[in-house]
Amino acid sequence: MQMYEGLPIATNKLPTKERKGIPHHLLGCIPLCDAPWTIENFRRRALDVIEEVRSRHKVPILVGGTHYYVQSLVFQDSTLGETAGHLDFAEQEEKWPLLKASGEEMLEELKKVDPTMAARWHPKDKRHIRRSLEIWLLTGRRASDLYREQGQTGAISPFKDVENTSDTPLRELVSASPFNPLVFWLYSSPEDLKARLDSRVLAMVKAGLLAEVTAMHAMYQTAKAAGQSLDRDK
Repeated sequence: MQMYEGLPIATNKLPTKERKGIPHHLLGCIPLCDAPWTIENFRRRALDVIEEVRSRHKVPILVGGTHYYVQSLVFQDSTLGETAGHLDFAEQEEKWPLLKASGEEMLEELKKVDPTMAARWHPKDKRHIRRSLEIWLLTGRRASDLYREQGQTGAISPFKDVENTSDTPLRELVSASPFNPLVFWLYSSPEDLKARLDSRVLAMVKAGLLAEVTAMHAMYQTAKAAGQSLDRDK
């Protein structure tokens, strides 16, 4: 979410003054009027940034975030990006109009082809529902089957627990990476994490979260009145 413009408080973007002059890439780089990014969009842009940073003999630091996106860069064959093709957002919708439907409508179709994945998603979770359908439409195979196969072959699977993400030792996954990365995995107990999250939310409210959300809603209403289309599921 931090890659999209706007909502710096809600998405917890690091304030410029706290970056201490260190360049932070891809924050707020996607205009709200653009189609939502796929994992392939992210991977291509991130690889470009990594190449540019390394060309200056600097060390890029990848901080995340969503594990699925991090894995697409650090570990080979750990996501379904290659398997699921490279059609962009608009091309997919043109080929399969179903992907323009509401989350509820797409979920009903997903129940028919992949009930295991359908059971994971809330009807309003349009982004995840769509992704599961995309995999079916692009590959002709159920996402749930592909994820399980990844787990069996040592690739990282969303069906595995965080503390045991793979049957393959982490050092072997890293050795297959195109970068030779040094990986730091930070762990926090659920109790400590909950306390930190509660404190973070209170700090966000104090910093102006409600005013920020109100302003974003007003911007959406203005765009809607002008006939512009903004995707609220980003």
